[in-house]
Amino acid sequence: MKANQTINRFVRAITALALPFLGLCCLAQTQSSFNSPGGFHYNSDGTLSLQWTGPGTLESSPGLFGPWTEVTSGSPSYIGNARVPVTGNTGFFRLHAGARVGSVLPAPIIPPLPAIQSATIQRLAAPTAAGDTLLQVVFQQQPGVPASLSNFFVLDDQVYMLRDDGVYPDQTANDGTYSAIVPLNTNDLVAWNNHVDEVAATGNITEPVFTGRIVTSSNQLSKFDITNFIVAHAPIPFLPFPCSLGASDFYNPGKTLLITDLSVVQDPTRTWDPCGGVGTQMGPWTFGYLMSNMCNQPVSGINPSDFVMTWLRNWEFNETVNFDTVQQRSNQIVTQVINGWLSGSGTNLNLATAPFRLLAIVNRIDLRSHAFPYDNAGECRFVFGVVDPSNPCSTPLPFTVIFEYDVPMKGCTAIKNWANQWAALNSIPFGPGFNAALEAITDQVTLAGADPTKPNFSALNQLRSNDELTFTWDLREFIINSSGYLVENTVKNTPAGNFNNTGIITTFCNDPTYTANILADNFTVPLVYLSTPFLGAHALAPAGTFWNGSPPLSIPPPTRIHFSLNTCNGCHTGETATAFTHVSPRSFGAPSSLSAFLTGENVLDPAGSGITNRYADLQRRVADLDMVVHKPCLCLSLQRTITMPH
Repeated sequence: MKANQTINRFVRAITALALPFLGLCCLAQTQSSFNSPGGFHYNSDGTLSLQWTGPGTLESSPGLFGPWTEVTSGSPSYIGNARVPVTGNTGFFRLHAGARVGSVLPAPIIPPLPAIQSATIQRLAAPTAAGDTLLQVVFQQQPGVPASLSNFFVLDDQVYMLRDDGVYPDQTANDGTYSAIVPLNTNDLVAWNNHVDEVAATGNITEPVFTGRIVTSSNQLSKFDITNFIVAHAPIPFLPFPCSLGASDFYNPGKTLLITDLSVVQDPTRTWDPCGGVGTQMGPWTFGYLMSNMCNQPVSGINPSDFVMTWLRNWEFNETVNFDTVQQRSNQIVTQVINGWLSGSGTNLNLATAPFRLLAIVNRIDLRSHAFPYDNAGECRFVFGVVDPSNPCSTPLPFTVIFEYDVPMKGCTAIKNWANQWAALNSIPFGPGFNAALEAITDQVTLAGADPTKPNFSALNQLRSNDELTFTWDLREFIINSSGYLVENTVKNTPAGNFNNTGIITTFCNDPTYTANILADNFTVPLVYLSTPFLGAHALAPAGTFWNGSPPLSIPPPTRIHFSLNTCNGCHTGETATAFTHVSPRSFGAPSSLSAFLTGENVLDPAGSGITNRYADLQRRVADLDMVVHKPCLCLSLQRTITMPH
């Protein structure tokens, strides 16, 4: 079982910081060292046991960089142990002895659950300390992957164990039915049933069913059988229905998920446009303001102008990441962006006059992670288009930049609160009131110091760029590393381009470790595969690009389609029949257009299988938001989110 992309991002961060104990990513370890905790494992009651060698005070933190809280008092002993409850504050540990601070170690990762075939809930005759409901789960069989006797999952910051070992509450060992006692508020079931009535009163309750991001069938929204649950104490269905995605048309995606309305992206008090200098320089949604907060000079010691210039200089030189080289586009970045910007700035770039136009503000709560201790509420994104600084009212450059902020909300209650803030926008008319409410949401991740656990205290996960400054679109990704600067990083879920149409893609897609997760759009392309540097440093995207193995029919079509769909260049071109951008660059006074992949389209498999796939990603995102807002937390914990970053 592979943890999602959020985990890999943190693992790369740990590697960059030279933290030496990456082996502690499994559910039972015995690694130990002087002045460092080790021997982590979860217990059946949901607590975490730690053993370590070395003196000092044991401290815990929600993130790599603190803040740190004492777990046990200092001890001169070279052997220590502790049993601690699992919460959002116990994701990372270290030992602290006087001036000496040990290495930071993550708690064992609790990855997303395997794909669930079915689940039932049954109310207990009498509640226990663990909860009042028996949850029973049958997982989908994965050929070549042995079943485990237990699977851990997190429900609102508490760890629970689904067991198939014949120990209470499990009845029969090794029968494929996993059991756990969990808390479940009956009022949450009633609330969902009432919401179904609300949806039915305003429209059709027949909804598309998505497999990952592909529409595969339809089904009616269904209610929980509350009578049998409460009165008869009988098992009732929980998954796949009623605990599926919600209503796909209940919210307006243009207000709650992907906002491109000109009253927002050209708000005169929050944005600034280089065409005519309209708006407010360094307003809270401008490129310059967001970059300045990301740099956070009081913390990083870096001048924001230097921060941005250093980032732009990445285009001037060949950059090699994971043994894959990104070719420079030096003449283009200098002549089309840097020189014109500097000519109006002086010696240093004036961030107040940045040649970047806001295209969209995006809610990607569908990318949330349940993988403790890396759980979050997804991402909040700002999409900018680059304009010619020498002629900013001309046709915009084929160049977009996306700021992708982590939403560091942990636990179902916090995630639901975040979802409800976006959902509330649905009923507010576009205008000053809408924009004030939206700014109150975005400030939570964009302000300087929004996440003290990350470099520069910035909540940024990554900054992505898409440019066609030469004759081919190229996708890149940048992260803030321990230097405080934006540096080139690997792109998500996209192998190096030279592997396309080769046998290693066939081997990877047919590898039983990955296949089931590929089909669920819930996999991560590893940095190294079969001892070969595998993940790409960029993704060139000639028109019509899609991924395939060798020979061409060596991967079952559904597996190939889902794999290719999850790559940067496959998603932006051939696999979705997209001309490249999903949110297009725009001229001043005109809104961005959206790709058919977002708004709805049928696409014939470009590899020739004859399969036609239906994509309607904004519909899927609305259904996901509706589920987060209206369904019980247990639904959210058991549902698998996608790891596709696009």
